[in-house]
Amino acid sequence: MDSSVVCECNYFVRIGMLCCHALRVLVNEQVDQIPEKYVVRRWRRALVPVQTQSAKVRYCEIDGEKEGVMSGVYSVVDDIVSSVHNDKPEFTKFYQMLCRY
Repeated sequence: MDSSVVCECNYFVRIGMLCCHALRVLVNEQVDQIPEKYVVRRWRRALVPVQTQSAKVRYCEIDGEKEGVMSGVYSVVDDIVSSVHNDKPEFTKFYQMLCRY
């Protein structure tokens, strides 16, 4: 097996996580580790580099309003990156736009 699974419930396509049906197939096929292609970037622990993590995370400082804004920015940027990462011209345009700031 090439460790590829497809399920009619489309949970992975909609949510970005494998459904219980897909996980059961991997277990039945004795796959030891979830293949990288099924671990979406937004669910990875190292999504935000330490240097850009909030002060609250790094130094236990609490500023609720700033924390909310930063979280929103990270979420929007991650959504944009996820939507354009396969389109090199659009990804390049997005990167250049960010560099102007």
